[in-house]
Amino acid sequence: MLLVLVACTNPPPAPTPAPATTVPTPVSEAIPPHVDVGPVAALDVALPVAFKPATGPGFAPFKPDAMPVTASLQADPIAPDLSNVRLTVMLSPEQRERLAQNGFVISPGATREFYEIYERTRYENVPVFVSSDSLLHTYHLLFDKVLRRAESNAFIPLLTRLDATLLQTSLDQYAALEGTAWAEPARRNAAYFALAVKLLNPDWPVPPGLADLVEPDLAQIAAHNGMGASAIFPAYPQGEDWSQYVPRGHYTTSEALKRYFTAMMWHGRMTFRVADATETRQAALLTLAYQQTQVEDLSAAQVWAGIYEPTVFFVGRSDDLTPTEYEQALASAYGQVEDPSDLLDETRFAAFTQAVSELRAPEILGMLVSEDQDLGDTKGLRFMGQRFVPDAFIFQQLVAPAVPERGLPSSLDVMAALGSERALAHLTSRGDADLPNYRAQLDDLRTTFAAYGEEVWTQNLYWTWVYSLRPLLEPVGEGYPQFMRSEAWLDKQLTTALASYTELKRDTILYAKQVYVEMGYDSLRPPDPERPKGYVEPVPVFYDRIAALARMTSVGLASRGLIEEGDAAALAKMDEIATKLAGIARQQLRGEALSTDDYEYLRFYGGQIEALAFAASDEGSYQGGGGYPEGGDPLQAAVVADLATNPNQGVVLENGVGRVFEIYVVAPIEGNLVLTKGAVFSHYEFAQPLSDRLTDEAWRELLDSEQAPPLADWTTSYLVEQHAAGVLEETIRTFNNLLVQAIWYSQPEQVEGLLGPQEYADTKQYIEGLKADGTFVGAKLISLEFRSFDLQENGQAIVTTRETWSDELYRGSPYFEEQVDGQPPALIGIRPTYTINATYTLRSTGDGWVIDTIVMTPNPPVWIEP
Repeated sequence: MLLVLVACTNPPPAPTPAPATTVPTPVSEAIPPHVDVGPVAALDVALPVAFKPATGPGFAPFKPDAMPVTASLQADPIAPDLSNVRLTVMLSPEQRERLAQNGFVISPGATREFYEIYERTRYENVPVFVSSDSLLHTYHLLFDKVLRRAESNAFIPLLTRLDATLLQTSLDQYAALEGTAWAEPARRNAAYFALAVKLLNPDWPVPPGLADLVEPDLAQIAAHNGMGASAIFPAYPQGEDWSQYVPRGHYTTSEALKRYFTAMMWHGRMTFRVADATETRQAALLTLAYQQTQVEDLSAAQVWAGIYEPTVFFVGRSDDLTPTEYEQALASAYGQVEDPSDLLDETRFAAFTQAVSELRAPEILGMLVSEDQDLGDTKGLRFMGQRFVPDAFIFQQLVAPAVPERGLPSSLDVMAALGSERALAHLTSRGDADLPNYRAQLDDLRTTFAAYGEEVWTQNLYWTWVYSLRPLLEPVGEGYPQFMRSEAWLDKQLTTALASYTELKRDTILYAKQVYVEMGYDSLRPPDPERPKGYVEPVPVFYDRIAALARMTSVGLASRGLIEEGDAAALAKMDEIATKLAGIARQQLRGEALSTDDYEYLRFYGGQIEALAFAASDEGSYQGGGGYPEGGDPLQAAVVADLATNPNQGVVLENGVGRVFEIYVVAPIEGNLVLTKGAVFSHYEFAQPLSDRLTDEAWRELLDSEQAPPLADWTTSYLVEQHAAGVLEETIRTFNNLLVQAIWYSQPEQVEGLLGPQEYADTKQYIEGLKADGTFVGAKLISLEFRSFDLQENGQAIVTTRETWSDELYRGSPYFEEQVDGQPPALIGIRPTYTINATYTLRSTGDGWVIDTIVMTPNPPVWIEP
C-alpha cells in the first residue's frame, strides 16, 4: 500500500509512561511526485585532530575526601552594642544593628566580579571572609570555559561533518525509495539535516529541492517569535516554540557558538514522534542512516557518541529516545537491514512501531502539547535530545497539571525538594505551598531525592554541582560560629545556592531540558602594617565536594582529549584551593589557631581567584598568579537563564545573578571577635515575556540602568543598604597609610591633599623637626577599628577610631645614597604597642573629604631606649 501523510491536528493520545501499543496517525495512499533535489555543495570541514572515540564507559569518578567534621568551637557571644567586636570597617547604625542581631550583614554594591572585593579588602588591610559563593562562582567560570572550548574545538566540527554526511545518506535513501510512501519521509530527513548544516554554515546553499521545507523553518528560527508551524514537521499539533532558538548564555560570545546553539537546539528539540506514522518512518530511516554512514574512517555512531557522551558527562542523558535505542528496535523488527527498501515491509514496520511504542517515555514535557495530550504524546526519537536534569523533573511535578493552579515554578522548588526547610517556608509565605496538591507532590519529591545515594548524585557534572550545594542548605548547631546559627544565615545560604544554580542553568542552557509551564624607592622600606587574620566560611564538606568536582571535571575531559593544558592547570588549582579551605575550615571548627602561612594564604585569596577568573576568558590560559585578562569585555559575574516556559501565559521564568554584594561577618579568630569582609552573590527571579528571553548582555543592561526587578522579599533578613560614609573610611585609611610613608621618608607632601591647612601645617612641622634632628620614624599600624561616624548637615563629618600602633625611631636616613659609610640607620627609640582613640573631623570638598583636625587620646607614649 502506498501512503502519504495527512495532517492531523489532534492525534490520538499515547499512554504514558510506557504504552503497550501506539496507534500512529493514519496516512493516505497518495504518493507525492518526486522532487529533483539538485546539487549539494560540499563542506570543507575536517574532524578535529584531538578527537578520541570512546573506548569504554564512563568518564571520571567523584572521589571527595571523607575526613570527619568536628564542630566544637567556643566563642563569646556578640555584645548587643558590638563593644567586644573589633570593627575593622565603618558601619552605619542599621548595619551595626543587623550585625549585632545576626552576626553578619550583607549590603548591595556595584562590584562586577568577586575577586575585586577580595583584592580591595587586602589593599585596605581588612580581614577577609572567604565565602562559599566566591568558590562556587570560580568553578562556574572554569566549567563554562572548558565547555565552550570543547564545543568550539570538537563538537562544532564533529556536528558539521555528521550533519553533512547524514544529509547525503538521506538523499541517497530518497533516491532509492522513489515512487514509494517512504520517499517523502526520506526527503524530510534530508531537509532536517540540511537545515542543521545551513545553521552551522550560513554561506552554504540549501539544495533547491529541499528549499520548500528548509526555508520556512529557517525563517521561523531567525524570527524566534514564539509558537508557530514547522514545514519539516507539519503534524506537530501546536507547532514549535521558536523563541527557544535565541542564542543565550555563553553562546552569544562568538558567531560559531551562536550557530552551534541554534543547530543543537534544533537537534535537541525536534522529535520524530511515535504517535505519527510519517515521523516514525523518518525515525526508521534516520536510524538506518546512523547505522550505515561512515564519516571519514569512523562510523556515524562513533561521531554521534563523540558529541553526545561528553555532553552526558557535562549535563546528563537525554530524556527522549536516542538513535541507539531506536537501533535496537529496528533490529528486533527487521533483523539485518541492508537497503532502505527493506523498510517497506508493512508488517515489519508495524512491529517496529510496536517496539518503539514500548520504549521508555520521557519524564519531562519538553514540547508544546494540547490540553488533551500528555507526556506519552511527545515520545519519540530526538537526534541529540535535551537532557533529563533533576530540577526540570522537580518543576514538572510542581506545576499544572500536577499542581492545577500553578503556571510557573520557582527556583525555590528545587531547594525545597532537596530538603531546605527555609525554602519551603518562603514558598509557604508566598502561598505556593498551599496550592492544591503542592505539598503532596513536594513530599514525594523529597522522599525520592533523599533516597538517592552518592552514585546517583555524582553521575555527571550537572548532578554533582547540585550535590555540592546541599551542605549549604543544612542548619548547623552548637560548635559553629554564632553568625551561622540564625535563620538569616539560612536565607543567605539559600541565596548562594540559588545563584550558583542559576549559573549552572545558564552554562548548560543549550543541553538541559526545559520544562513547559603599588610604589617603590631606592631605599629601605617602612614597616608594613600588621597583617589581618582572615576567616573561611566553615563548611568543610562543601569544600570537599567542590575539590572532587574540579578533579572529576579535569580527569573526565582529559580521558576524551577535550581539555587543554592550561585549563587542566586551572582546575588543578581549583582543587588545591578547595582542599586547602576544607582543611582550614576543619581547624576553625575545632577552635584551633591557623599558622602564619595559612593566614597569608587567606589574605591573598582574592589574587588566586582573580588568576582563575582571567584564565576562564576565551583567550586566557592559567599560568599562576599575577595574570591579566586577555581580550573580551571586562569580567563580570552577572548572568541570566530562563528555567521554564508557560506558553499559555506567554511568559518564561528567568533567574539572574546580579552584582556582587559585600558581606560583613563577625568571626571568632584566636579568642577575639573580629569583623571580616567578603563577597557574596545577589540573586533575582522574575517572569519575562516568552518572545523576549534574556541574554547575559540584555540582563547586564538592565542592571546598569537600574531597571532590574526587585530582590526577593525574604532577603531583608540579612540585607541592609550600603551607607554613604564609605569615602570617609577610605580617606582615613589612605591617610594612615600615607602618613607611614611621610614620616619614614620625611615627605610631608604625601599627606598634603588629605589634610586641611592647619592640620597639614602641624604635620609638616613635626616631620621637618624629625628631619632637622637627623631622625625618621617607622610606624607600624597593627589595627584600625571604626567606632562611629556622624555625617552632619554642614558638610562636615566626625569619625572616631581605635588605633593600635608600634613605633621605632631611627637616626640616619632610609635612603641608601644618604647613609654614612654605607651604614644602616641606628635604632634609638621605641614605642611598644599602644592604643589610642582618634577623632577625625572631616570637611566635604565636593569630590571627596579632607581631614581638618585629628584629636588623639591619650597621646602616643614617650620614646624609650631599645
